[in-house]
Amino acid sequence: MMRIGIDARSVYPGHGGIGTYARELVRALARCDQENQYFVLCSDRKGPEPIASAPNVTEISYPAAMLDWGWEQLQLPALAEELALDVLHLTCFGALIAKPCPVVSTIHDVVFRERPDLVEPRLAASLDRAASLAAREADHVITVSGYSREAIGRAYGTPRDRIAVTYGAPAADFHPRDRKEAERRVGERFGLGAGYLLYVGALEPKKNIDGLLDAFSQLQQHGFPNQVLVLAGGVGGMPYDLERAVRMRRLERSVHLPGYLADADLPWLYAGAAAFVYPSFYEGFGLPPLEALACGIPTIVSNTTSLPEVVGEAALLVSPERPEEMAEAMARVLDDRALAADLCRRGVEQARRFSWERAAGQTLEVYSLVAGLAGVS
Repeated sequence: MMRIGIDARSVYPGHGGIGTYARELVRALARCDQENQYFVLCSDRKGPEPIASAPNVTEISYPAAMLDWGWEQLQLPALAEELALDVLHLTCFGALIAKPCPVVSTIHDVVFRERPDLVEPRLAASLDRAASLAAREADHVITVSGYSREAIGRAYGTPRDRIAVTYGAPAADFHPRDRKEAERRVGERFGLGAGYLLYVGALEPKKNIDGLLDAFSQLQQHGFPNQVLVLAGGVGGMPYDLERAVRMRRLERSVHLPGYLADADLPWLYAGAAAFVYPSFYEGFGLPPLEALACGIPTIVSNTTSLPEVVGEAALLVSPERPEEMAEAMARVLDDRALAADLCRRGVEQARRFSWERAAGQTLEVYSLVAGLAGVS
């Protein structure tokens, strides 16, 4: 039996993709593994509901932020020693300078190295410091796509055999739903009619919201004057004045901004959409497109970084640098029912290839590897 610590400080109200990764990994490990003992280290911002309820899972809260270098380096080593951990998994970059036990680190991407223009400078410096330490000092690195594994190797010279790829997956709530019921729910909850275009994710420059708005404006001018676009998500890590971007293009009446959505609302918002559009410049993985595929929604994504790897042949690929190409893809999906139906079918099939249970099993193999190297049985 191993005593495993998992850093889940990224799980809090309004969390992003890294928080989803930590939450779903903990839940999947709790479902799949009743033998080992897990200590889930949370921020005191998380709230009272446990991430996972299982006899072998203990959740402990600390006054520490998601990115908290001082807490990690000064208090976490003593905590790991106090809990007699056999393995510690830092799920949001980073590693320990002083290691009381083997450490596994998840480096989600290196956008701050490859596209520093898309990341707030102080955040980029902090993430680069954490990822560099993880690449050098962690006993094993986990990342979330083959693209990210190659990018980490390029950035830090980390040998590929020290980097494991474990793909994320849509949560169980993301699946095809009754269309009429979805339209009724989103109508009551958000005041939306049927057939809107949808984006879900952080509202920041990295996600290419400007390009999406330009493409949507072109779509309206070329045959779809009444089309509606929904941009659902919270503010990202880099300043972006979304309301000004919408006003500049005179799209106030056709762009809806519901903000960050509760877990219960999001699957229904996907299910009521005519298509999902994700024109991001850079992704280490890209969970929202996979959620859309799982819900059976025609999906359009950028042809960059990890996104082709995630969607396979189940989505339309467009250049994020060419709004006219995006607009043409949206028009094709709205016009061609046969194409839309084929994308729905292929999307559900593609999403089934991803599983949190598989990710948990692969992660557990990494824990066992580093614990075995340290002589833990």
